[in-house]
Amino acid sequence: MSEKPVLLAVDDEELILDLLVDILEGEFTLLTTTNVESALRILQSSAAIVGLITDLHIPDLNGRELIRQVRRHYPRLPILALSGTYPSSQEDATLNGDAFLAKPFEVDEIRAVAHRLFGGVPANR
Repeated sequence: MSEKPVLLAVDDEELILDLLVDILEGEFTLLTTTNVESALRILQSSAAIVGLITDLHIPDLNGRELIRQVRRHYPRLPILALSGTYPSSQEDATLNGDAFLAKPFEVDEIRAVAHRLFGGVPANR
């Protein structure tokens, strides 16, 4: 049996992280954290991560800053941005991420986007 792709999910709401794990655990292994600093440490220490799911509104450094730093250090890492507020344009929506989903999201919707972005992605970033 092959190993499942590893994703890092970042959200300050643990309920959202638990929901993502419940929805995606069949196809992916999820590492989760509630803050940007921890996310950056996890990314630095685990080469197995093939994708990032992040909320845009995280109290410490925020998801937008996380995306900027990830793009600088891991430019090929696919990113799914989440937010409870709707961005004013598609450019604002992705903020250099690869896809955007508004919360609350549909289960089938996040599965489809995760499969498209992260399914079969090689571990090198």
